Amino acid sequence: MNEQARYWKHYSKPLDPDDIQRHSSYCWEEFLYDFLDQQDEKTMLLQECRNLIGTICDRFGVTNPEVKDGRGCSSALAGIDLIHLPRYFRDLLSTIHEASHVIHAHIAPDEECHGPHFIRLCIYHFSQYLDITVEELEKSATAFDLKFTDRLSCIPPPWFKVKAIIAQRKVMKGFSRMRQAAEKQAKSLATKELAAKRKHDRLSRETSNRLWFED
Repeated sequence: MNEQARYWKHYSKPLDPDDIQRHSSYCWEEFLYDFLDQQDEKTMLLQECRNLIGTICDRFGVTNPEVKDGRGCSSALAGIDLIHLPRYFRDLLSTIHEASHVIHAHIAPDEECHGPHFIRLCIYHFSQYLDITVEELEKSATAFDLKFTDRLSCIPPPWFKVKAIIAQRKVMKGFSRMRQAAEKQAKSLATKELAAKRKHDRLSRETSNRLWFED
């Protein structure tokens, strides 16, 4: 665990101010490759990667992303509904990493890409699929100065609860839009009523003045 310096040297890239743990997370995973002796692991087929990503996403009740072969990409890329996975990155650890990005985009959309929730997701999934314990993963991540959330924050509850939370968020957004529309409609109606009242008062004054002059 005290050899992390050489991994920092290997990934001698400047820190990303918008994603401060990005550099550290790559160094950590490079260490895990060596720790688990996975550098020479056989490349997975693209369909095998799709199946694994689908299994991981299903566990969290997240819609499976489209997984493309990443042709022309120099590295793997993941978004909320799309993953590019070049041949060089079709191994178990990299595939889990990208699947964790998809889930992270759903459960912590405002957090940096390699933030504390993402690292916790990686720890959880690495412990499920690799020959390493949660305690060993937490210890190694800490050695690389990575921050991660507590264990309960990213362990999936029953899938229907996760789907219910996502559905509830969508409903709340719908309610918010409905409330805004109702408020806009009420404001418009109030403006029309005020204009009608002013017009009525003006006509009443004009009628009153005309009658006074006729008398």
